[in-house]
Amino acid sequence: MKLERIQTLQRLPIGVEEAWDFFTNPQNLGLITPPELDFRLTLVPPEYLHPGTIYGAQLRPLPGYSTHIVTEITHIRTPSLFITQHRVGPLRFWHHEHHFREHADGVEVEDI
Repeated sequence: MKLERIQTLQRLPIGVEEAWDFFTNPQNLGLITPPELDFRLTLVPPEYLHPGTIYGAQLRPLPGYSTHIVTEITHIRTPSLFITQHRVGPLRFWHHEHHFREHADGVEVEDI
């Protein structure tokens, strides 16, 4: 199995705590997912994440194709890192790291 790596970095003009609170609230996933994916939570987790949190969602990655994913939060280091891993979904392997670092203009959010 060949593993692919995607890495993005964005800078936001807000503080680390505000970014952390936004990105760790599962209710906000639909706000940060491209609208064409039609993302919908199907298994709603608690308001804030902790290791072991499970949530489910349905999305449409391709026209006419809908899929369901189940994701687990495996690691949290407040307010600098959380890691999600898919337990059920169309991909054989999904490990997603979310990093938050203070920056002169606010916060850097890095996704790997």
